[in-house]
Amino acid sequence: MRQIGPSLTANSVAMMRAAHQLFDDPIIFKDPIALSIIGPQAVSNIYSKKRAFKTGSANNLTRQVYEYRIR
Repeated sequence: MRQIGPSLTANSVAMMRAAHQLFDDPIIFKDPIALSIIGPQAVSNIYSKKRAFKTGSANNLTRQVYEYRIR
């Protein structure tokens, strides 16, 4: 089956990269294109779910691990 658009994994990583730019301090990897990759609607969705992205050490740790691996 052919897929149109990014895979679920690629989309999830892109969302985590964008959330890292928006919410984490310090920023491990400054990623100037992270927000543009996912687009304005997805950025709006991240802000609307800010609590879910910010709370829980698992979410924060997962984002940091992805960013560290990219770096």
